[in-house]
Amino acid sequence: MESFNYLSVLISIILGLAIAQALQGVRGLILARRKVKLYAPTVIWTGMALLLAIQGWWAAFSMHEQATWNFLGLLVIVLQAISVYMIAALVLPDPKDDTVVDLRAHYFAHRHWFLPLSSGASSLAYRRSWYSTAAFPGRSTAAFNLLSDSSPSELSSCARNGFIKS
Repeated sequence: MESFNYLSVLISIILGLAIAQALQGVRGLILARRKVKLYAPTVIWTGMALLLAIQGWWAAFSMHEQATWNFLGLLVIVLQAISVYMIAALVLPDPKDDTVVDLRAHYFAHRHWFLPLSSGASSLAYRRSWYSTAAFPGRSTAAFNLLSDSSPSELSSCARNGFIKS
């Protein structure tokens, strides 16, 4: 078995769990839809969590040509995947029995975790790219990482004020 195939299994499991976590949160909100108070930044952040996981998995494929690996390289990649998982795990609440699910209250209760985790994931993505190719990521990856570092409230504010064209 090639080194990349062996290492990619672990990354795929973590990122797969991140996708499952975000989708399970969306499922919970759909099932409890009568008791959910929507909040745009939380909805945006949920979409970003899914995109981060998918983009992380896609970007990991670019490392398949790397012949040698060491523990530091593996650690950077695993920590990035863990950061993405934690974002997906925190973005939506677990709906309880008959209680109202207030996404705004949940966002403000956990917002102090979102920026450090997304910045950490983005920073680790740059390190992963540098480690695997000795070059910084391309423009599209860099733009995605910068966008993911923006807070959902900043993004929804930009959308409301017309800075983001729909």
